[in-house]
Amino acid sequence: MNSGGGPYPTPRIECFYYRLFVKDDTIAPKRMAFVKDTYVGRIRLEWVTPPYNAGSLRHCLSCMESIDPSKTKLFATLSSKSALGDGDPISWESGRAYGVSPKDPLVLVSEVAPKDGLEPGTESLHVQPDPDSAVPQRAFYYGIYTDGGVSGSKKPLDEKKVWISQWDFNHIPPPHSVASLVRLISRREGITGPAQLFASKDAKAPFSNDFVLLDGDKWPGSTVEDHIIFRTMTDSSPQEPTGSPTGCTGFLTGGFRIRTASPPYHYWTSRWYKPYEGNFLVLWYPLENPANVDEYDSQIFFVNSEGHLCIKGGLELDVWGSSIILTRTRERTGKTWPNPWSHLLPTFSYAAESKTITVEFSCDPWVYGRRPRPDTEFAVAVAPKAPTHSLKFQEIAQWAPQDAQYTRKWSPYYDRGVLGDDFLVGVEEKAGDLSRMRWELEPL
Repeated sequence: MNSGGGPYPTPRIECFYYRLFVKDDTIAPKRMAFVKDTYVGRIRLEWVTPPYNAGSLRHCLSCMESIDPSKTKLFATLSSKSALGDGDPISWESGRAYGVSPKDPLVLVSEVAPKDGLEPGTESLHVQPDPDSAVPQRAFYYGIYTDGGVSGSKKPLDEKKVWISQWDFNHIPPPHSVASLVRLISRREGITGPAQLFASKDAKAPFSNDFVLLDGDKWPGSTVEDHIIFRTMTDSSPQEPTGSPTGCTGFLTGGFRIRTASPPYHYWTSRWYKPYEGNFLVLWYPLENPANVDEYDSQIFFVNSEGHLCIKGGLELDVWGSSIILTRTRERTGKTWPNPWSHLLPTFSYAAESKTITVEFSCDPWVYGRRPRPDTEFAVAVAPKAPTHSLKFQEIAQWAPQDAQYTRKWSPYYDRGVLGDDFLVGVEEKAGDLSRMRWELEPL
């Protein structure tokens, strides 16, 4: 660094990488570095205002993410024990600079969520994301134990080892101390009261609270067999979810239609305009056949007394993979609950200012058909990245009552017809270009 007031040397590297957290949750940055890993961001060094230090870098990242800089902290790496001070010098020399590699990015932690959109004057600042990411998972496994033995996780690894769960250190904010991880696992599992972490089932004593688990490329719990022991101090097993997080919010009172926010307007409707369980939502263009809206009521939605978003006729909305599926609230079935047949329905929320419809899930991610990264924010989008289709009864039959297929009006349609992208609607991670995720409510 030139401290004599002269020109600053040209940086020897062009870009640096970072991850973004809002409190304890990882979110996708506005400047994504990779198409297939939306949680790593990338900006150019030349966008940072000199003199170069941790403060100017933190301010630049905060601005690029539309966050108040006074609400952020910057960490040099995911394994950092403390945040950088604003006056800490930053070297841009290759091999010494922070964030040079996507495998070891800088970390920006915010107390508040980013504002929608980009800051004025930064709209054109963009680095084309690469298609693939070489960032490996930093997966670790933990098992839940009480005084009475193992206890089922809310996010089980599979149906056989329901007390073991997997998490990724890439999606946990620093510092990765034992005290921090106990707090985050407790929140993730809905556990209250004190708990301790043990390195493995053979450990004689727990970790100390200030011990940092992630140390570069080494950490405990890296395999299922050697999973970390999360032991509650009293028998306070994780509680099953008892209700939707908040109930659907932001929607109109009474009936309404949901359409794209810009013309030509496309409306939510059920495929083939049929109100069958298992059928899925698509988009409808009024010029196709305007009579359909009056004949089937398939474009009319409302929020019922339970707080669930419904289509006229009473069927509620659920999510399977990326598809928005018509369903009914079902009685609890099976030894494993929640399950794909019987579970709490997701919460749809409309934000009038951003015109987005977000989706919050209340139960285990495997219920929803291999949904990735269940801790992130999801939204409804036109032309979702993953394919959408109806739900066949056979896909969830093993959890259903024996007579369910015959006592319910199940959809006979499955992937019939070919629809263009403009007529597809589904759920995906809320990240990148939000123009596909903008909706308007049309009162009846």
